[in-house]
Amino acid sequence: MGCFQWLFGQSRSSTEVIRPSMKLYDGPTEMIVPKGEQMFGMMPLCFATYPAIALRLPKCDEKRLKQSLSKALDLVPKAAGRYKEDGEIIQLNGAGVPFTVVKSSEESAPVRIEEKRLLDLATFHRPWSVRQGLCAAAAIKLTIYKDGSGVLAFSRSHMLFDGGSAWTFLGIWASLAKGDSVKAPAYQQDYMQRLLPGDGEFQELAMKKYGVSPKASIFSKVLKRIVIPLVGAIMDTFFLHGGWSLTRHRLFFSDDDLARLKEEATPKEVPANMDNWVTTQEALCAHMLLAFRPLLKKDSAGDVQMMFLLDARKALSLPSNQIMGNGLTFTSISIPTQQVLSMDLPGLASHLHQALSVKEGSLESQKELWRTITGACHRGVENDIMRKIHKMKNIDLKFAVNNSSKRALPDFGSGRCQSVITNAGPTIFLPADGGIEVHLDPSVFSSAGCTKAQREEALRAMTALPKKVQ
Repeated sequence: MGCFQWLFGQSRSSTEVIRPSMKLYDGPTEMIVPKGEQMFGMMPLCFATYPAIALRLPKCDEKRLKQSLSKALDLVPKAAGRYKEDGEIIQLNGAGVPFTVVKSSEESAPVRIEEKRLLDLATFHRPWSVRQGLCAAAAIKLTIYKDGSGVLAFSRSHMLFDGGSAWTFLGIWASLAKGDSVKAPAYQQDYMQRLLPGDGEFQELAMKKYGVSPKASIFSKVLKRIVIPLVGAIMDTFFLHGGWSLTRHRLFFSDDDLARLKEEATPKEVPANMDNWVTTQEALCAHMLLAFRPLLKKDSAGDVQMMFLLDARKALSLPSNQIMGNGLTFTSISIPTQQVLSMDLPGLASHLHQALSVKEGSLESQKELWRTITGACHRGVENDIMRKIHKMKNIDLKFAVNNSSKRALPDFGSGRCQSVITNAGPTIFLPADGGIEVHLDPSVFSSAGCTKAQREEALRAMTALPKKVQ
């Protein structure tokens, strides 16, 4: 069974394929996969190409979960399909979702699910097998413990669902499990096609956003078709057999901690053209950036790159339940290192707020970013853009955040799920009992080239909240 089974005792498992009834579906039998979604299917597992969401259930009702999953697949037939032609087409053939049930010899489901245990608790398919239709686009694994509690792990191709769509699907499934009536989610493929820029506009956007004028080349094709798949296969092996990338630092911030951070990060006075307000996310990110200051050189002339993975649906005038594999943008904010070294918490939080609300993270900017990277995918030059996003020059430290702390933990009819873990990244904020958990990607430390002592100092600084100003 799983590579960590020997640590946790013996278990028994069985797998059943859950299929939709197909009674509600009368659409096309296959669909072209947008190039912007295909991009995510080419990446290795450690880049969360096939991410899992594992939820702790207070009680397991296997029959109810399977029956309601079948109904959910009626509403979202793509999830039961299979890819073909290297992920360029998805067949809406009702092939189904494999549902594995494991009867564990352990007494109770872990309250705190360690990230490396995802290798045992979830099903991970190699991306190449998914693209070729040899493995399912989604998979379920339910581990049931002696006291009736369980861990429900939902895995899916990122081509199928991005994070927002994955949680939308879980919400549909949970509502059906409780017997609630549910509407089908949105899927406006024709509208999204119209959002793609023409050749001239794409070049203008690429130059405006990233200062490049990318052109398709033989090198781009070789990189995409040969180099990336070969390197990805090696990285996938390290992921599946060694847990590579499943080693993030785990920090907890209580609701009181977050309220205090927000209060202390809110500036008392700002210029007339700025808001006298910051979000909890901005306050926490500013606090974490200040904790990273021991990693920065005092005389550096470089920048700190703060990157936010933002849901672009609102910017694209799409409903929040729009099903898509790529509904996000990589929004980068560069702050001079000397500025980070000199700013206080309110100053840095306010700086992030301005950037996210009216500058780099504005709705207009998000729309341009999404159209640029999606336009690049359709022209086969996405790697040119991705290199500009992830390998900016003169960067002293890179900190990327995926804020999922507002996700609602679902109730499948046996009580609300009590905790969640996912290998989606990079640094992710997740809801937790009484606060949020931060799963900190260690690449933030490698990006700064710091020592172990500096890393430990930064981690300690993160847990030391600012003293309340009287």
